[in-house]
Amino acid sequence: MAIYEITKDALSALSMTTFSAQDIRERYDLQRLLRSNIDAIAPDTLVLAEEYGEWEDSKRRIDLLCIDKEANLVVVELKRTEDGGHMDLQAIRYAAMVSTMTFARAVETHSGYLRRLGKIDVDAEHSILDFLGWEDPDESLFAKDTRIVLVSGEFSKEITTAVLWLNERELDICCVRLRPYVLSGHTLLDIQQVIPLPEATEYQVQVRRKEAEKRQSQESGPWNGEYYVSFGHNENGRHWEDAVKYGFISAGGGPWYTQTLHLLEADSRVWVNVPGQGYVGVGLVTEPVKRITEFLVVGPNGAQMPILEAPLKSPEIGKSAQNPELTECLVRVRWIKTVPLSEAISERGFFGNQNTVARPTTSKWNFTIERLRKRFEIAD
Repeated sequence: MAIYEITKDALSALSMTTFSAQDIRERYDLQRLLRSNIDAIAPDTLVLAEEYGEWEDSKRRIDLLCIDKEANLVVVELKRTEDGGHMDLQAIRYAAMVSTMTFARAVETHSGYLRRLGKIDVDAEHSILDFLGWEDPDESLFAKDTRIVLVSGEFSKEITTAVLWLNERELDICCVRLRPYVLSGHTLLDIQQVIPLPEATEYQVQVRRKEAEKRQSQESGPWNGEYYVSFGHNENGRHWEDAVKYGFISAGGGPWYTQTLHLLEADSRVWVNVPGQGYVGVGLVTEPVKRITEFLVVGPNGAQMPILEAPLKSPEIGKSAQNPELTECLVRVRWIKTVPLSEAISERGFFGNQNTVARPTTSKWNFTIERLRKRFEIAD
């Protein structure tokens, strides 16, 4: 399909050209421009490095190495050729080689990149944390997956067939086509994502997620009887210090967040994770879920009082108390061991889940519990 110029009386097809005809070089022109305008080919990404090749026994280099908002690595491979060459195989090698990158290594890499750009006043770690929306580094959430973006003037049938096949097998590869046109002496660039089609991207993400959950369930064993809890510190006014002081876990903002709290019964052991921080406590449930307006605590004078009348680090936790749908719901817990947020425990491979409460049955959960018992110094 052509690009047309609209005039008063006609549609005039623009002349498609080539990068070579316009004397546009691959690295020094295209790569430089796309590096500074990365959203044009990979929306919501941050460039960590250009011409990255910091690995042993290889002279190969990644054109652009990025991260996305989910802290996944993004390998961008760029070709000026008309068929893409063998860029799919190159990119897969690069993705494998860089997949073990840690957050600390990413900071070092980004720091070097910023220096080469002359941005000596920009702090690399702060730049990455700000992009991700994190307060502190979390190695357990960093680089959990590696995406690939192939960028070329055109793609051969061999490449498109391979990419479609690989995406069906849960890799995340997209093809972005660049087509230059000429209009009144100006070079225009048509940028189109051709695989997967933009309108199909979310569907494919859901399919991959469903397949991953299916595979995970197949790898599951018997539940060990211990619960995972996600505690959203600083969400809806929730504060971990209040949870420790008054002995509770909580959720709010709607039934999707609060319904799993009803899984917890008396004597249930819970391991509490603050997303983006790490695991901060283990305890035993002593009372089932209650709305925040019904939850009593021991006040400064030793008498029972509503928690909303008690001294709180964050009184905002009660802002939706009168809304039955959005109100905060609390489960009373007797803490066995807690640590402050600054000492949250996080390791690569630890279990995480978007639900407030979960009964994990995967080997990853068993690994997490085993490590947490050692780190919290709990025998059983």
